[in-house]
Amino acid sequence: MLELLRRGASTVCWDNLGRYPLHFAVTQKDVGAARVLLKYGAPVNVYDTFFESPLYNSVMRKPCVAMAKLLLANGASTDPPPQSIGLGLLLEAVLGVRASSDFEAVKALIRAGANVNIADPMARRTPLHLAAINGRLELAQYLIQHGADLYAKNRAGQTPLEVAFNYRNLQVARLIEDNRKLQAESYTSQILENTEGSDSLINRSD
Repeated sequence: MLELLRRGASTVCWDNLGRYPLHFAVTQKDVGAARVLLKYGAPVNVYDTFFESPLYNSVMRKPCVAMAKLLLANGASTDPPPQSIGLGLLLEAVLGVRASSDFEAVKALIRAGANVNIADPMARRTPLHLAAINGRLELAQYLIQHGADLYAKNRAGQTPLEVAFNYRNLQVARLIEDNRKLQAESYTSQILENTEGSDSLINRSD
């Protein structure tokens, strides 16, 4: 492959299913080949006929955290592909968390700027809703630490807390409830500080 590239072979080509060379490197989990292709200008945000990008495949089809990190470092988009009506990569990755390596892929996506409050187009579930459904305590904690909306409502009008209770995932429910209290206390503290500051300014003017 390297010799062909040196002789001018293009990295912008595809087969009858719309798969680019980078798709095939991902399928083989060949990080070295992917690195070479990227060096020679392989486009990273390309989609096959199934609306799947190399990044999507590296997370969902042929999971490889090292590959996903390489693609993200080279500008791979975490946004849903154009014209797609699917869940989107982050939501699918959250649903697919079974092992620590799956969780690492979710972390990589969020660090790269994936919207932690993205909602699926049909049920309007956010990643935190999905973590609440599946009882993923560590995942829920990570999402909250990175700005997950504790009050987001799905299509049925349910918050992640209500979903956690409905699915009897009480540890996740307790986590969300505790963080709601912390947010409320922080908000109250800010209000008091602002009020005290205003009173101080008024007293000085007097």
